[in-house]
Amino acid sequence: MFHIPLVEYDDDWDCWVESGYDESIGSGVKNESVCCDDTNNGFFDLIKLLGSTKNVICGHEHLNTYSIIYQGVKLTYAIKSSEASYFNIHIQGGTILSISSSGVEIEKYIT
Repeated sequence: MFHIPLVEYDDDWDCWVESGYDESIGSGVKNESVCCDDTNNGFFDLIKLLGSTKNVICGHEHLNTYSIIYQGVKLTYAIKSSEASYFNIHIQGGTILSISSSGVEIEKYIT
């Protein structure tokens, strides 16, 4: 978990759109551009190489709620919990992570 999304958060959205929004690999909405580093630092490639990380969760954008499996790793935006927003669209709620030996279940609630 970290704040600023990886460059791949843009790539995964494009792949999901190309899939016709296949519900078996993704869910959620993209209401604003991904604001990430201009340079790909290779962190996602390292995640894939090591094979131990199955979920990457970030925040940063207030209006994106999507979660997409991209190249075997689930890239998820956590839903912000406050009313503060820099647009007229107000999305708030919460993201609940249930962690067990069988993996991570992600539930999102929008109020």
